[in-house]
Amino acid sequence: MNSFISRLLFLFLLFFAGCSGDPCKNVFCGQGTCVEGTCDCPEGYVGEGCTGLVNEPYFGTFEIIQQECVQATSVGIDAFRITHKTGGTPFEVSIEFIGDNSINLDGTLQDGEIYAYLVDSGLEIYVRGDFVDVDRLECVFDLSKFITCDFVLLRS
Repeated sequence: MNSFISRLLFLFLLFFAGCSGDPCKNVFCGQGTCVEGTCDCPEGYVGEGCTGLVNEPYFGTFEIIQQECVQATSVGIDAFRITHKTGGTPFEVSIEFIGDNSINLDGTLQDGEIYAYLVDSGLEIYVRGDFVDVDRLECVFDLSKFITCDFVLLRS
């Protein structure tokens, strides 16, 4: 009888201990919110714990493989390096031009579309484009509406 009561008490405690836990107690969701033990990530964040950025596949260095310019044969840019803007929203990026003319622009990248703009010392620089896939970017580079280039870039 005593053994029976001990088993019954053990099963009772086991049952209620398993039902009373918080499913979010040990779940880390970074930028997101835990709902029933699963992370609900805000727009722009992905992955377990909402620690990844949706644009991460587009980050890296892209070499210009084709350029057609109006008013110039070249603009002294060999490649772009695209990174997440430090402290920015998930969609804010930094674009570094690599080559004879090293310039940094801040912009946005969302749904495979990139846009950046800079006004510095009277110069206006625009970059607008689309990722064909995560390894190929096709864009327009505009320098003060005087030099316009169409670029095709591939991940290096």
